[in-house]
Amino acid sequence: MRRLSLIVLSLGLIGLAACTHGLQLENGERPVQPVTRITFLFADGQSDIVLNAPAAAPQPESGTDTALTPSPATAPAGPPTTEPTPSQAMQAVADRGVTPAQPATTPASAPAETTPAAETTPTAQPTPLPEVDIAAITANETAKSLVIPASEVDPGLETSDETSDPSDFLSEELMAQSGLVSFYVSGSSRQPSGGSGAGRPVQLVQRLFVHANTQGASRMFDELVDSAAPTYAIAALGFFRQFYPDLEPGTRTSDQFNLADQNRLIEVRIDPKIEPEERELGPGDPHIYYLILRQGRVSALFELVYLSAQDPGVVTVLGERLINRIPSDLTETQPSNA
Repeated sequence: MRRLSLIVLSLGLIGLAACTHGLQLENGERPVQPVTRITFLFADGQSDIVLNAPAAAPQPESGTDTALTPSPATAPAGPPTTEPTPSQAMQAVADRGVTPAQPATTPASAPAETTPAAETTPTAQPTPLPEVDIAAITANETAKSLVIPASEVDPGLETSDETSDPSDFLSEELMAQSGLVSFYVSGSSRQPSGGSGAGRPVQLVQRLFVHANTQGASRMFDELVDSAAPTYAIAALGFFRQFYPDLEPGTRTSDQFNLADQNRLIEVRIDPKIEPEERELGPGDPHIYYLILRQGRVSALFELVYLSAQDPGVVTVLGERLINRIPSDLTETQPSNA
């Protein structure tokens, strides 16, 4: 059986430079928020997991309601409802219920001096966005200092690409809207192996953003959830279709866990629609996890690719490690005009 060759690792660097969205430090002083519960589970029939320690196995707890309705255990009916799609721009509506102002007419019996003169309503000018100094963002190493060493995640991961220049990833408009002051993306991968190696990531991409204020970080968080993660997921599915043309994807997502100020965990699971012994990439179902966080003035998107399903608690430990690295000056609320 052929195993995944180095070509699979190119999918990570689809994420490194694939899209432009019209889309720090160690020994931080802030106490870590322990991850104790995630109120959803990818495994069918369970409603939540309890994390006693980073390596603790999830414990089902019956009778607990969740904020999500889990997908059924059977394969999804079809791509229209299960395959992730990018956020759709709202369709333009020609008639918004606003009628152009009509000039007032003078009643025949009204004195001329009482007729109001026709006035035009001044049009509000959009607030200009601040200029973006890309060179300053690139030179600021704050985001780089937050990157989790790949070897801490998996000893076999080797960093293959990294950059602090946001030009190929973000539009200048989004940089301005989010008050971006520092950026870093790092892609790491390893050659997969059989046996127990199925539970280890074959790829990790870290995208880290530091903002002038928390409002900007929250703006970026929304963009990462609504646009970036779905776009990267579609690119990943396109890669896996080279091996499994008839694959059937499914997604599950949750923000019902206490890790950062804003949280989202997205799972993309891939049913190759081929018998396990015939699968080119090994017998498991490939899984991709997107962990999206916003803590204070820092936003982040982690993308992890596995060749089998994972305990979501293990995935979220990556976010806990990030929060440990954020110093207090980046977690404190800053004025909106900072």
